[in-house]
Amino acid sequence: MKLFSFNLNRLWLGIILSIVLILPIQVLFNSPIPFLLPYFLFFIYIFFYKTIKYQRYKKKSVQKNIDYLIFIYTLLVLFHFTWQLLLSVSSISDLLSSLVIYFFPTFFYYYLKKNITSEILFLILIGICLSGIIVGIYFVYDSYMQLILGKISNYSVLVNEYEQFRKNSTEINNARLKMFERAYGLLETHSVSSAWVSFACFSALTLIRSEFYVKRILVIFITLIILFIGLNFTGILAFILSIILIEFNLFKLFKFKISLIGLRHILYICILLFTSLVIIYLILPSENQSMVLNLLNYFPQLLSGDLITREDNRTYLQGLSDSLFGYPKLMFNYFPLGLLIGDGFTVNFGLNKGGDYGIVETLYRFGIPFFLLFIIAIFRLIYFLFNSLYINGNNKIIKFCALILVYVLISELHYSIWNSKSILALLFIVFAIIYKQNQPLKISLEK
Repeated sequence: MKLFSFNLNRLWLGIILSIVLILPIQVLFNSPIPFLLPYFLFFIYIFFYKTIKYQRYKKKSVQKNIDYLIFIYTLLVLFHFTWQLLLSVSSISDLLSSLVIYFFPTFFYYYLKKNITSEILFLILIGICLSGIIVGIYFVYDSYMQLILGKISNYSVLVNEYEQFRKNSTEINNARLKMFERAYGLLETHSVSSAWVSFACFSALTLIRSEFYVKRILVIFITLIILFIGLNFTGILAFILSIILIEFNLFKLFKFKISLIGLRHILYICILLFTSLVIIYLILPSENQSMVLNLLNYFPQLLSGDLITREDNRTYLQGLSDSLFGYPKLMFNYFPLGLLIGDGFTVNFGLNKGGDYGIVETLYRFGIPFFLLFIIAIFRLIYFLFNSLYINGNNKIIKFCALILVYVLISELHYSIWNSKSILALLFIVFAIIYKQNQPLKISLEK
């Protein structure tokens, strides 16, 4: 008789939590090695768990496209690793780091596309929810400390010291340590922290039954309040547009199939936005209430192109245009071949990244042909998901995948988040879910 039994599928809960919260763990131990923890748990899982017997069938075009996309991406990462290793343009530690960050997450895709089950998906969604709740609670605390009290948390100081230790330099971004500025939260940047708060909302919406409308609205409402407190404008915009398009079915406008119910949903989201801002305005001290008014002015100015975001008095749209049109000359002077293959995935080699235009930085990494290939592939995949929702609007798993992809794509207009360690892993999991959902034996969360 077994005295102890353990469901190995529960390891997926630990895998997701360790993927998202890996930075705090690294800071705690002052070492980059804990980044391998989720992959250590993953390899334990596949070593002991019996894989599902794979049944051959004719692949659908969307599955072939995802396979090609991941295959080309994998080859590009390995190619950059190889040539930079052979020519010694980057250090061994930098190359190994790039391999772990950009190559290892593909393991999740190659395994899960055939072996993911309803139970594994449920645990993955629970893990995303728990991670997002932890990130969200600390995001609110960190924002309160930094924006209202003007104090820097001990954790922010430790992260800054860890980044100095990793880069072996004092020339790092100290924005995390600025008083009366928006907080970064628990993760690498405020954009990544905001993203995981949003992803937790998407996961919760996937787990909550469609008929529990009040619960779904409440989850969206709480998420909006946390994002407004965090003041990450791109995250707020990406969340609102993703929710309006997919949760409230505004994507049907693309085929002129929006109904009165859809228009009512738009009214609901407007009410939620207004209520969230009013609540935050009322709970803030009088000297900080101007932040809400600045937030209201931010989006119209950004969309109209009037918002000055640069020291040279250029607007966001002007700066984006300058960066896009200046890219060929800049890359040609630095690394001519980079126009075709990009400058790769290491830190020490390549053009400077970390600016205001994520889409341009992605262009730096991949080069023009691969950038266009990946962007077109993602747009086609989102279009496929929208078509799937036209047929079955109640497919919450497809909605979850669409929400994640749309959010990440919108974020590219300002700050790149796809290359975050945690978000890149999630993207490959999402690709695997889409692949699995187009097999004869689909996964489902319905009991």
